[in-house]
Amino acid sequence: MSSFLYNNYLMILDRQHLRFLALTICIFLIIRGISIQNFKFFLYLTHWALIVKTLTFLCIFRGLGSDNFRKNLLVIAWTSGINVTIIYWTYAYPLMVSPDFELWHLLLTHGGICLFLIPEIMTCPFTLSNKDFLGPACVAIIYISCVLIPCAYFGMILYPGLTFTNFLSFIVVLANLLVSFGAFSIGKYVSWRFKIRPIELKKVE
Repeated sequence: MSSFLYNNYLMILDRQHLRFLALTICIFLIIRGISIQNFKFFLYLTHWALIVKTLTFLCIFRGLGSDNFRKNLLVIAWTSGINVTIIYWTYAYPLMVSPDFELWHLLLTHGGICLFLIPEIMTCPFTLSNKDFLGPACVAIIYISCVLIPCAYFGMILYPGLTFTNFLSFIVVLANLLVSFGAFSIGKYVSWRFKIRPIELKKVE
């Protein structure tokens, strides 16, 4: 019974159709976001994650790039996607007075697209190890050092309270890195678990 449910779950999820749908939604969100925020669109980590997700679905859908390249994209997309979802809804959104986007748009960019990544992580053909966290960590460090800190220095506050002149800023940055590693660890476990799952089910039968 468990084997039947597992196999049919993966069959129901027509992978290529899901990837195309996710890719279409991502492209739509990017175009809409740029039309509303202009250059400011590229200053938010949410949109960095959205662009990575777009590249991920495009490469997996079309089979572009090497296996290692697609693996790194998937890891960064998953980790950054879960990270911005948790940080946004627990920290940024409650402190925002008037977000630039409607709630439906925010739900898609902060969690919605991540749902399409779940079956990719579940059936990821690559073996993930702790060293694969280097990709998401580098993205986070580059974003903090090249976007957040310079913007705060010139008086452009991207997130409420994130000025790097108070203790809250460093707490948020640390939380960001910890949440990123937690998201990566969950993805690694799920990928490993579903790799051995069919073997376990076969033994039970």
